[in-house]
Amino acid sequence: MPVSEVAAAIGIDTLSYFTRLFKQINGIPPIAYRKKYNETKDVLRL
Repeated sequence: MPVSEVAAAIGIDTLSYFTRLFKQINGIPPIAYRKKYNETKDVLRL
């Protein structure tokens, strides 16, 4: 699901605000979080 859809699903209209809020909460921006998650998921498949 695109980040813009996630933001809209939780009622946030602007992508920049969502990205800023996400980074504030998680310590990394959504794209870095997704990359990290996908790398972890790939390792678990082995």
